[in-house]
Amino acid sequence: MIKGLLLLLLLLLLLLLLLLLLLLLLLLLLLLLLLLLLLLLFILLLLSLVVVVVVVAAAAAAAAAVEVVVVVVVVVVVVVVVVVVVVVVVVVVVVVVVVVVVVVV
Repeated sequence: MIKGLLLLLLLLLLLLLLLLLLLLLLLLLLLLLLLLLLLLLFILLLLSLVVVVVVVAAAAAAAAAVEVVVVVVVVVVVVVVVVVVVVVVVVVVVVVVVVVVVVVV
């Protein structure tokens, strides 16, 4: 009888350890997903910087043919659009991470 109870207790401990290991693996997967999203955000920031540089260079090249006010307006609009896109992506990444953490926990 005592042997059976000890065996049952050992099986419950092994099941608890397996569940804890599965939770740790899920947490590690969540961390990997977060790192992947941060890498995607970094790539998006680099691409937005490239877009801003290209637009500024094109505007500077066209400044001789077009009025300076139009060039400044185009540059400001492009910079504002890039900043808004980056902010939206950051908010989406944060919301996704919070939702995943809440669902997991």
